[in-house]
Amino acid sequence: MAGSVNFPDILGELTQGARVQFGTVDAAVALRPRTPRAGKPFEIIVLLQNTLAAPVDVIVSLRLPEQDAKKQYGQFIAQSNRVIVGMRAAEVGYLSFPAMTLPTTSPRRSV
Repeated sequence: MAGSVNFPDILGELTQGARVQFGTVDAAVALRPRTPRAGKPFEIIVLLQNTLAAPVDVIVSLRLPEQDAKKQYGQFIAQSNRVIVGMRAAEVGYLSFPAMTLPTTSPRRSV
């Protein structure tokens, strides 16, 4: 295709390929710390890569679990749950969502 541009796969290098494609935007999610603890803050990190040679607007909506393992509501809290960000052509970036669980949050048991 005439005029096409080949952009490096920066997101793929960071995530070893683990990601989801939303149209022309690739995304991956990570937690820090990897295993959140009850009553402690944690961070949800969303990595984004615009795979288009043109700017795009990306809307990221955070949906935390409504209930914990004991079916208690409202145990997960985020400072913000929706962000709109403009990305330039081939831009790679990340969003950080500070969040926490209440001290009464019941942990999920591993299988």
